[in-house]
Amino acid sequence: MISRRLLLPPALVALALLGGGCSYFQGQAAPYRPAGGIVSSAAASGEQLYQRDCAWCHGNRGQGSANGPTLLEGTSGPALTDFMLSTGRMPVTDPGQKDALHRNPAYPPEDIAAIVAYVESLGTPGPPIPVVDLSRGNLTEGLNLYQTNCAACHSTTGEGGALATGKPGIVNGYVLTQKGLVAPPLLKATPTQVAEAMRTGPPGMPVFGPSAFPDEQVDSIARYVVALQRAKSPGGFELGRIGPVAEGAVGWLVGLAILVLLTRWIGTGLPKPGHHEGAGHGAGGQAEVGGGGTH
Repeated sequence: MISRRLLLPPALVALALLGGGCSYFQGQAAPYRPAGGIVSSAAASGEQLYQRDCAWCHGNRGQGSANGPTLLEGTSGPALTDFMLSTGRMPVTDPGQKDALHRNPAYPPEDIAAIVAYVESLGTPGPPIPVVDLSRGNLTEGLNLYQTNCAACHSTTGEGGALATGKPGIVNGYVLTQKGLVAPPLLKATPTQVAEAMRTGPPGMPVFGPSAFPDEQVDSIARYVVALQRAKSPGGFELGRIGPVAEGAVGWLVGLAILVLLTRWIGTGLPKPGHHEGAGHGAGGQAEVGGGGTH
């Protein structure tokens, strides 16, 4: 009887906390839920996948929310949707994750196509998925266009890199932080993704429409990016493909360090000046003096 009385107060406290928690969450918006779980991808339509994994940020009809931009303005459409999904940038595991670059896609190609078709049905204004023809591109022209317009951000070797820190703001509907921007590497990008990025301008990248680069020039740039992906390093160790200027600086520093160490090693290995010569002259002089005394 005593033990039951001792257990009664903790039980009442737990019951009160549980009831308070339920009343607190009653009528609240559903918390963010990352991709997965409700319907199997194999049996899901584009609408089901969108409502499950995308509507939490972009709204049930693409109207946007506090967690993500609208899909009904700017360059949002089939090309941008396919780019964000095929590069693994979307869906994010948390609404605050705005800087994902290139990951493995969360969906197989058929599911990506289904989501793209559903997003297009919402009335998005962006361009369609571009058709890239590498055989139509000119490699030399692609090299010149890439070095002039792309290398400043994505590096001459396609490795990407950090850009100058910018002020917080909104670019293409996405909120950027004070950490600045990062130009992603292109060494895993497909020709279609290269063209999609140029035509739609993903977060932080300008939009290059047909008036800036005709389709033939886009084909040339995509062909050159493929050439970068297949390029070898005839000069030896590639040093992470960080570019000729940085690699040249590393070569100079390593070479100078080797020369300094070699000079140090040679200098410490030689006998001290005059050490052996003085000892030899002294011994000879004593012998001569001794010889003179004997005579």
